[in-house]
Amino acid sequence: MHPIGDWPGTVTSTAAKMIGEPELGTIRNGSQANLVLFEARNWSEFVARPHSSRIVLRSGRMIDTTPPEFSELDHLHGFSI
Repeated sequence: MHPIGDWPGTVTSTAAKMIGEPELGTIRNGSQANLVLFEARNWSEFVARPHSSRIVLRSGRMIDTTPPEFSELDHLHGFSI
């Protein structure tokens, strides 16, 4: 097992404080529940597969995280194949 320490705060509560939104980056009653749940049993599994199964919640509801086909993104690059 790896020591975790306080580093998760760098992308949660510490990051929220740095942008002047201290109420963000924490889980508490009454909050909007905008978060990502990852399928991992420990930190090693979490960092080993960053694109693995995950559930994204927006306002407490699961959203579709299926990535678009590459061809659907062509207009963003100004070309088509």
